[in-house]
Amino acid sequence: MRQRRQLGQAAVPEDVPLKEFVETYWRVHAVPNLAASTRDFYARAWANHIMPRLGDYGVRELTPKRLARFREELERAGVGLATVRKTMAILQSILSFAVAEELVEFNAAAPVRKPRYERAREPHIFLPAEVERIRRGLASHRDRTLVAALAYSGARPEEVVFRLAWEDVGERESAITTPSATGSGSHRYSHRWLRT
Repeated sequence: MRQRRQLGQAAVPEDVPLKEFVETYWRVHAVPNLAASTRDFYARAWANHIMPRLGDYGVRELTPKRLARFREELERAGVGLATVRKTMAILQSILSFAVAEELVEFNAAAPVRKPRYERAREPHIFLPAEVERIRRGLASHRDRTLVAALAYSGARPEEVVFRLAWEDVGERESAITTPSATGSGSHRYSHRWLRT
C-alpha cells in the first residue's frame, strides 16, 4: 500500500471478511432501503446458507469461480432452486455494495448464472363460491375474515398475515387498510364480505 501511495495511486483498503462487511452492508444499505419482510428473508439466508460457507472469506476472495462452486454446493445440499436464486441475488446485492464502497472493482456475483426457477405447479385460483364454502366451514369470525382478506383483497399474504390488525378492518365502511410491505404507505380495499 505504501508503494501505491508513493506512485500517486489511491490506497487500496485492506480486505475484510465477508461476515464483517455484512455488518456495514446491513446498517448502511439493508436497514434503510429494504422492507422488513425482505430483511427477514436476507437474515435467514445469511444465517443458513451464506455465513456458514462464505463468511470467513475476504470480500476480495469471492471470485466468480468460488461463487459458482457455492451455488453448486447449495444445490447439492438440497436447497430449493427458488432459495438458491434468491441467495445468489443477496450475494450480488452485497457485492454491489462492496463496489460502491470501493472495496472491490467489480461484482463477482454478477457473471454467475442463477438457476432457472419454474413453478412446480400452477397456483389454484379459488372461485368466489369456493371461497364462501371454505369460509362457512370456519368457526371463528377471525378465520373467516382472514380467508376473505386473502381471497378477495389482492393483498400479499405477508401484508395480511403479519401486518393486518383488527384496527385496519373498518366494518362500517366495508374496507380493509393494509400496511404496505415496503413500509411506505398503505393500501385500501373495499369489500362487501366484511359485513358478514
